[in-house]
Amino acid sequence: MKRSILLPLLLLASGIFAQKKLPATSEKSLPPIDPTKIVQSLSGDTEAPVVNCLNGLSVNIMPTGMIQLWASDFLLSVSDNMTNVGQIKLGIRKAGTGFGFPVDSLGNPIQSVQFDCDELGVKAVELWAVDESWNAASCNTFIFVQDNNVNCSNNIDLNLCTRVLCSGAAIEKLVFEVHGTSTFTPPYSYFVSTDTGGCLDMPNNIPIASTFTVTPSKDDNPLNGLDEQDMILLSKHIHGTQPFTEPWQWVAADANRDGQITIADSLEFRNLLLGIYAELPNNSSWRFVPEGYQFPLPDPLSQPLPESVTIASVLANMDTIFMGIKIGDLDCSALPGFTDHVNGDRNKVLASEHAEISQPRPNPTTSWAILPIYLPFSEQIHLEISDIGGKICWFNDLQLEKGNHNLEIPASAMPGAGVYLWRVSAGKLVKAGKLVRF
Repeated sequence: MKRSILLPLLLLASGIFAQKKLPATSEKSLPPIDPTKIVQSLSGDTEAPVVNCLNGLSVNIMPTGMIQLWASDFLLSVSDNMTNVGQIKLGIRKAGTGFGFPVDSLGNPIQSVQFDCDELGVKAVELWAVDESWNAASCNTFIFVQDNNVNCSNNIDLNLCTRVLCSGAAIEKLVFEVHGTSTFTPPYSYFVSTDTGGCLDMPNNIPIASTFTVTPSKDDNPLNGLDEQDMILLSKHIHGTQPFTEPWQWVAADANRDGQITIADSLEFRNLLLGIYAELPNNSSWRFVPEGYQFPLPDPLSQPLPESVTIASVLANMDTIFMGIKIGDLDCSALPGFTDHVNGDRNKVLASEHAEISQPRPNPTTSWAILPIYLPFSEQIHLEISDIGGKICWFNDLQLEKGNHNLEIPASAMPGAGVYLWRVSAGKLVKAGKLVRF
């Protein structure tokens, strides 16, 4: 009886002992299956990089009105179990603007962020790292965006204007060249054009911490304002019979820009009027001086003209006015808004009305000559004869009515044998040529 009871007890005890020796394999102890881990495990790498952010960065808005920062600017350290540090890719975004590793539309990592003047203060960013198996991790940090150089609120508002010195009229279609240096940017330069009112407003184009130089230029329509009356005034000044009375006339008369008024200038203008020159080879069509410039006297050309203005940015919130001088225009008759098509339209009208200026005859001559001309309407005529050196030997101004006319060139206009230049102007219609006297 005792033996029968003892055997079941021993069997029960041995079963309990066996259970304690087996490892725990209950269903509750098995981890859940993650499908993404199955994909990652194919490469043998399922661990994300370890990335640590640098905290407390502080930056200032640049003179451009923004600041660009890179992911590497925020990186304190990064490591990975399998991928070399040099192969780990970084990405960055402003906090709360996306999910997962930041990439662009082509799948490339986004590696920089920008902040502008509307984003001053403490701004949160997310720094991401991804290994070769595309395991990604991130850390959050912040940056303090400041404007200690006042680049956001005090950019320069520069207003540039140009006026004709002798009349005060606005000069249109003019270009300003701007060159400058800044404490916070590389040297810069650009060109801007004026509007139809002769002024240009350039808001926020100049960095606040800079010094810059403004130079106006206009080099078109060289015949604008240049006519026979100017040649007469120039000749009288050169020969001392009627010197210039305004300082700007010296500048206008200096065709070759050598600082002197001589026969050489008269020859330059003559070549321009005769069509030998398309433009003056050593000068521009206009020259400029700052408003209020005091010409040295008695010789206004004894010092170089200050044709540009250098401005410190702190003084640039004001109007800057340049006064223009049309080269060759000694009687202030140039039209500051004149363009080629105006003269072209007038020539077309004259041609359609069969305006004609013929060659003088006889040519060669032994004494006098006749120059036939037809005018489609009443016009002021100027006829002149000059020697081959450009010196005016004779001229005649007269008002002619519509119709045919014979302009007489007397023998006294050609004081000796040689080659002479003749020139007729009827308003803007000009014709010239050579006349030989034996």
